[in-house]
Amino acid sequence: MALAPTFVSWGLFRGTILGAVSGAVNGTVSVTSLDVGWFSGVDVRGFTIDDPSMGNRVQVDARVEQGIWHVLRSGLSGLDVRVSGAVKTRREADGTITLARLARAAEPGAAKPAAAPATGGNGGILPAGLDVRLSVDGITVEVAETSGAVYAAVRDFEGSAHVAAGGETTAKFTARTELQGTAGSLDLDVAAPGIFDAAGALHFGDDLQRERGL
Repeated sequence: MALAPTFVSWGLFRGTILGAVSGAVNGTVSVTSLDVGWFSGVDVRGFTIDDPSMGNRVQVDARVEQGIWHVLRSGLSGLDVRVSGAVKTRREADGTITLARLARAAEPGAAKPAAAPATGGNGGILPAGLDVRLSVDGITVEVAETSGAVYAAVRDFEGSAHVAAGGETTAKFTARTELQGTAGSLDLDVAAPGIFDAAGALHFGDDLQRERGL
């Protein structure tokens, strides 16, 4: 048991993990490094999904500062996550975005997973007890035309968010944007206390109804 994180880092289960992801997406899946520790955190470098036929490439680096012991003891509460990465996709002549086809379609006749029961509000969107601080160190998203020209892009997406089931959810992000050659910017600053209850259910609609006196 004590060696389990080491086994994952050495790659004994790495193929199983990549295989599970590969079975759910179109394209090849790879990872440069995967380090898992009881106390030293989880570090994933160069996690990539590549589907050249559809013009899709997703690359992510991520780190969870807390280790496996913290998750076993406290679940998803008190996690600090850092991510960065890049996404490239294509806009087809009919206006569709090929990224929407990155997930592999279910085999004909395959059983659909049972829907989770609602826990109140508008359903349990988040895991109960979730409390995560997210730092985004830079994400780029580019949508290219079939000619290769950039149709739209979001660059230098950076900032942080704190999502807490039963607490206040905040987010502050900035980015540079581009749409058909026109440059713009994004500046998002949101505070939403009580939008998720302790069970992870969304109460956005309830808040609106209270504001309207319904």
